[in-house]
Amino acid sequence: MPPAAAEYTGQVQCGVPRNLDSPGTRREEGDTNPVRRNALNYWIDLAMFLLMIGIAFIGILLGFVIPKGERFSDKAKSFWGIGRHDWGDIHLWLSLTFVVLLIVHLWLHWGWIVATTKQVFRPKRPS
Repeated sequence: MPPAAAEYTGQVQCGVPRNLDSPGTRREEGDTNPVRRNALNYWIDLAMFLLMIGIAFIGILLGFVIPKGERFSDKAKSFWGIGRHDWGDIHLWLSLTFVVLLIVHLWLHWGWIVATTKQVFRPKRPS
């Protein structure tokens, strides 16, 4: 039989016990719908994953597929009709978008980061 609600002290997530009433894990004011926040996390993480695939794809194009240097024509320095410098611009904008989403991701998980950091770096109790 599960413990009564009054006996419940926290939960274990990713192997790290946490107390939901401890500072850093408390829900922010106005965050009354965890389902909506969970959906936001999902979409941000999915967008970051897709951006990372695009960044890696373009990095491989620029590093190994599209030739560089003056000895090649502009036509040779293109892929799918897009020139090397334009691929570089797309790479830059995907990267900047990724960094913005990474900051939002860290902000959304800040309570977990603080609580886990405290858990990992707390002084060891002598046995």
